Amino acid sequence: MQGSKVTPKEWLEFMKQPFIPGMSVQSVGAAQVMAPANALGVGDYVKKADDAATPGPAPGSIFEGMQTIADLSRTRANYNPLDPQGTGNKQHFLQFTQNIADAPFLSLINASTTEVHQRSTDASVLVNSFVGAFVGIADNDKKQVEDSVTNLVNAALSWSNQQQRLSNFAQNLLQTNPSGVEFHLYSSVFEIYTTNNKGVITFESSYYLLRAVYQLSQASWNDIKPIFDQQKKTSTEDWLNNMKTPTKSDGSRALCLS
Repeated sequence: MQGSKVTPKEWLEFMKQPFIPGMSVQSVGAAQVMAPANALGVGDYVKKADDAATPGPAPGSIFEGMQTIADLSRTRANYNPLDPQGTGNKQHFLQFTQNIADAPFLSLINASTTEVHQRSTDASVLVNSFVGAFVGIADNDKKQVEDSVTNLVNAALSWSNQQQRLSNFAQNLLQTNPSGVEFHLYSSVFEIYTTNNKGVITFESSYYLLRAVYQLSQASWNDIKPIFDQQKKTSTEDWLNNMKTPTKSDGSRALCLS
């Protein structure tokens, strides 16, 4: 579907088709790169989503609509952040992002690539440099985001288990705006590993942070809601849980992040 013009109904019909192995976007080395993910509802998103929750199996509110759209994109790509060494790799993540980008009822309101220069063996520096490049997040929500990215680092470290691994950090945020809801995707590949079980983390001295922000407006959701009447909705809790890579209990952990 990349680069094609599709109607909302055509997009939905394509997302409902069974996943076909090998359909993912190809990227050099992507299959070998883990893509641990974390998800967060920023600010008042979770409360508003809970307050607007509707009865019945189909998505009714704009929040349920955005979450269902995102989860359809995830499952069509066979992207599973709960399995970072399998279908939770970068190749599947890229197809997930392409499915989001192809949705004709989502508006791309911001996209950017930020080059970050940083070098440290302190895991907290990695967190701060990653979060510091986020745009459009209120200052009073930054601590919440820092905690979420900290969980992302710990998950990546636990799965790398002292082996030098490339990890595509995928942080997605849901937040409200006056027109509707926003879906933020941040990602960047880090070389990450611990040494001697002492929580020492190393990573690249420079990296690119990719950012894309999509909006589902209330007007757009009102227009397309009827075609989702036969879809099973994704709750806020399910979306957040499905997009959080677990930390392996027997894996390495950065002590400075404990």
